[in-house]
Amino acid sequence: MSLGGGAISWQKIRKACGHFFSRDGRNFIRRYLCHELAVPLFRLQARFSRGVLPLPAGICIEITNRCNLNCLMCVRRFWDAAANPLGEMSYELFQRHILPHLKPYQSVNLQGVGESLLSRNFLPMLRACKERGCETTFITNGVSLQKYAEEIVAIGVDEIRLSVDGTAAMQNIRKFSIDRVMAALDALNAVKERQGRARPAVYINYVLTRDTLPELPELIELVRDRGVTKIFVMHLIIHDRALIEQSVVPHYAEAKTVFARAAARAR
Repeated sequence: MSLGGGAISWQKIRKACGHFFSRDGRNFIRRYLCHELAVPLFRLQARFSRGVLPLPAGICIEITNRCNLNCLMCVRRFWDAAANPLGEMSYELFQRHILPHLKPYQSVNLQGVGESLLSRNFLPMLRACKERGCETTFITNGVSLQKYAEEIVAIGVDEIRLSVDGTAAMQNIRKFSIDRVMAALDALNAVKERQGRARPAVYINYVLTRDTLPELPELIELVRDRGVTKIFVMHLIIHDRALIEQSVVPHYAEAKTVFARAAARAR
């Protein structure tokens, strides 16, 4: 077969097609479609809806960057401490500059890098968001969850995401055991039952590392009867070269096997 004076073998065509439909090829196509088509469409939609549809539909507000844990993979271990002084947002700033702009349909996540339950303004902010009709959510490591469970449920929080890193591995990663997280979850469920409320829904954020990957199916067994309906599994963010060896990205085949086992248990 010849094209434009040059010979093209069927082997080369098959190889090209194989690469095109490979995982790398499919990812390339997705990136291309996202940047070349989706992003301009989103920008166009935002331009024409400005003044018609209040934006954004969801907002994440970091009310503190302080934390009561020191997880091995956390960005707080690697950032410039002088450039990131610890502190928290005042209720006055929140009330004056943020609250008036929140809309009843918006989803508001009161969490950023820090542990929101450490902020003395956290519960008043949650209550204010709910009074404006917002859907409220936050992420927590669970250390102080049991302490504030009664108020959180009474306020009517819609969703909580518990940060969990493995089962046995969690003690090394966080110096906080999975048993204590499960105890906090059990206490929250008891409060929901006592108050006769179905909310907040409880999900789990699971950071995937070489140490936590094998323990994902075991976590499903731990939470199966505790009202958890979703587990969000996310890759480790490499904040420093010291974390590279913990990345699961180069271990695709192993991860695929564990995912299949975890999915089977979830079903």
